[in-house]
Amino acid sequence: MIGYERDEDVILDNEFINVRTPAEYIELMFERTRKDGLLIEPFFGEKGRLPGTESGDRFTKDLRFQLRCIMNWSQADCARVKTEFEALYCALSEIAKRSDGTTGLEEGIEKRLSPDLLKVWNTYLRRFRTESFDLGRILDIENRYAAYRETALDAYETAKDLPLDQYIERMTEVLSDDPMSEEEENDLFAYGKMLREQAAQRLGKTHMAYELVTRSQRLCTYLSLRAPERIIQYEARRVAQAFAVCSCAGKFEVRRINPVAGEVFTFSGVGTLKYFPIPPV
Repeated sequence: MIGYERDEDVILDNEFINVRTPAEYIELMFERTRKDGLLIEPFFGEKGRLPGTESGDRFTKDLRFQLRCIMNWSQADCARVKTEFEALYCALSEIAKRSDGTTGLEEGIEKRLSPDLLKVWNTYLRRFRTESFDLGRILDIENRYAAYRETALDAYETAKDLPLDQYIERMTEVLSDDPMSEEEENDLFAYGKMLREQAAQRLGKTHMAYELVTRSQRLCTYLSLRAPERIIQYEARRVAQAFAVCSCAGKFEVRRINPVAGEVFTFSGVGTLKYFPIPPV
């Protein structure tokens, strides 16, 4: 595991949400990086919810997803990252003006882009190749797992204040059925591995490459659809976070901290987490 934490070192969820601009968040990341390079900040997985929506942001609030990095950057590097991110944001905005909201899918869009914008499109926005998988089957597995996770979250919120033995009994009762077979789990893992390998081919063997691509895709889609500014700025901060880590992190891991048992689950160099809220006994 990477490092230890002091309260003053950790960027909290509300700081991520309330900071005004992506550039200011990059500055906050630099300010909170310790002298030994450790940076601890919230990690918002693909299934996280935008704070303030109907269900709130239960993933980060209740399970404490943490992104821990060893950052190799100076004040000059921070300034460079901000400049490069601003260039990326401007490019995504220009592409969004030429897009119909189906970012990464449009045929012939390369004819509407300059060579520089086409390079950004191919790196950050072009959809991954998935011909080797049955996408209908993968989608079915993901949907069943998403429904399972929703059930787990609802059960957790009603059981989290119970004594540990009753908590485990309640959660085990609610989550008695596995949402997917071992074969389906292996297929889903292989599918995710393939996507991450393609992202690494585009951005180099770097941490969070997949997250940077998928977050850029979503941001460009919101820009093309002229989403509310609050949503655009939230997604832009997520892109800025991934961009800074890709640019300057020498080591990376994601932690999921179970607040009931205090157990820590570590996923080194991986951006997707498998959710199961029963603490090990």
